[in-house]
Amino acid sequence: MPDTRPLVTLAVISYNHERFIAEALESALAQTYSPLEVVISDDFSTDATFSVIEKIASNYAGPHKIIIHRNERNLGLAENVNKVWELSSGDLVVFQGGDDISLPHRVSKLVETWESREPRPDLVYSGITRIDEDGNVISENTIVSEKTPPIDDTITGRKVFVAGGCAAAYSRSLHFFVGPLGSDIIAEDFVYSFRALLGNGVVGISESLVLYRQHTASIIGQLQTVLDIKGRFDDKYLKAHVAQLVENKRAMDAYKARRPYLRWLLNRRINSFKMELRFGRSGIVNKCLLMFWAIGSLRFRTLRNMLRALTETSI
Repeated sequence: MPDTRPLVTLAVISYNHERFIAEALESALAQTYSPLEVVISDDFSTDATFSVIEKIASNYAGPHKIIIHRNERNLGLAENVNKVWELSSGDLVVFQGGDDISLPHRVSKLVETWESREPRPDLVYSGITRIDEDGNVISENTIVSEKTPPIDDTITGRKVFVAGGCAAAYSRSLHFFVGPLGSDIIAEDFVYSFRALLGNGVVGISESLVLYRQHTASIIGQLQTVLDIKGRFDDKYLKAHVAQLVENKRAMDAYKARRPYLRWLLNRRINSFKMELRFGRSGIVNKCLLMFWAIGSLRFRTLRNMLRALTETSI
């Protein structure tokens, strides 16, 4: 009797993960689910990461199909994620970092949950166990959203919903219905989480299915370093935040979400962050004009951040 189970992709995103990539790939190839294709896309690592990938792939004789790819230059996270979607064929695409570890039954559990709902949700994710560089457990987080949260809280910022990309699986349509990620995106999980709120929804699994590695070279580690040193995000991260909000606006257009107040609020937030970016690159006269704009349009959070930046510059 033919296997009617859907083809699933387990996508491993790597960049300079020489120390961790072997363990990550071994966990991907040890998955109990079939049919499974394992797509590994390396973003032009400058260390031996891709050599390790090639060696493991050439020695693999198991049931899963392996597709390996190396970008000809460093594209950044968003473009590397876009490349994974081009390379993959799965109806459901499960993501994993090149420094993370998936438990053997991870894909099976995600698919089982995904297939149990009608319509099938656009996003399925699990709890995670955080580990350090040496694999020691830091903490466990199994608090998930078992039903789709409203988009209101995310747009207003009251309680932003995001399913961590290290623990997430996305339906194929979630990516292609709206289109590829913008190149300035540095955290795809925020974008895909928002799209899922507008689409076929979200299902969370409280069980921890991923060992998520935290270290200084990870995106979270870099963000934390910036905050620890400066107390605020620099232009790179402000630009990325604007890009994320623009992606949210694009998603609302694609899904034809008729929410006038939320659209107005989203536009307001986009303009505020754009002004913060402009402020950091302006001369003193334009800085004063931008602060008057912030006061006149009641952008008090924006004004506070502008004043903080001005104070830091003058010290």
